[in-house]
Amino acid sequence: MTRPSDEQGGATLLVLWTALLLLAAGTLATFWSAISLATHRANAAADLTALSTAQAIQSGSPDPCAVGRRVATANQASLTTCTLTLDTATIKVAVHLDLGVLGAPTLTTTARAGPTDEPAEGAN
Repeated sequence: MTRPSDEQGGATLLVLWTALLLLAAGTLATFWSAISLATHRANAAADLTALSTAQAIQSGSPDPCAVGRRVATANQASLTTCTLTLDTATIKVAVHLDLGVLGAPTLTTTARAGPTDEPAEGAN
């Protein structure tokens, strides 16, 4: 059985296009994962920083924002804003993300921590 000459190489192009599509999908999934992980890391860093800063306020630390800065740095984030009230800390942290050729965006998130006015469940 012989093939007509106009069909030669058709499978090669199909395989190449399929490989290119799979490569593009894999690259997109990798970038999506990196952004998602950085977002979760930023949120966790913000929460931990706010909690530690609020705890520093409660314990009478002379510089609660310095405590928050250390916690943010330990979580690979940078403390950009630290606002203190009598017993509450509102902070903003930034996480830098390196996406190679797509650039290096900075993800920022805010968290607030302090005592609640309501008693804990089950407390008398």
